[in-house]
Amino acid sequence: MDRSYQPGYYVDNCKGRVLVDVEWNPKDGNADRDLAAYRAWYEAGAIDGAVMITKEIDSCRSLLKTLQDDFYTEHPELQGKKRFANYGTTTTVSLTTARKRFQRGGAGPCPVLIVAIGKKTWDKSKCTGATLKDKKGGSEED
Repeated sequence: MDRSYQPGYYVDNCKGRVLVDVEWNPKDGNADRDLAAYRAWYEAGAIDGAVMITKEIDSCRSLLKTLQDDFYTEHPELQGKKRFANYGTTTTVSLTTARKRFQRGGAGPCPVLIVAIGKKTWDKSKCTGATLKDKKGGSEED
C-alpha cells in the first residue's frame, strides 16, 4: 500500500503495511471511521495491522491540574484570567472510548494496538526551555 487514502480519509502515517493514526482529540465518530477503514483495508489484504495513539483521559486531567497549579504558583496575577484546556468532554476519543469501539468489533479481524499517552509519559525536565545543546554544554557553533 503505497498510499494510505480512501476518498475523504487519510491515515496519519504508514510504515510498511502497518497504519499509525494519532487520534488525540477528535469526535467519537472519527474512531468509528478509523476502525472501519482498518477493517476494510485488512480484509482487502492491503495492511497487516494498525496502531492508534490517543490519550488516557483521567491521567491527562490530573496532569493538566498539576500544570495549571504550577503555572498559577509562578504567575498568581493570571489566576482566573488564563484559560487552560478542558478535558471534560465525553464526545472525544480517548483510551476508554477507543477500547470500547475495538471490543465491540469495529476493526473486525484487523489487529490494532491502542497506545494511550498520559501523565506518566510527561517528563517535566524536558519542558524547561533549555535546548539539548544547552544541557550538553555545547554552543550553536558545535
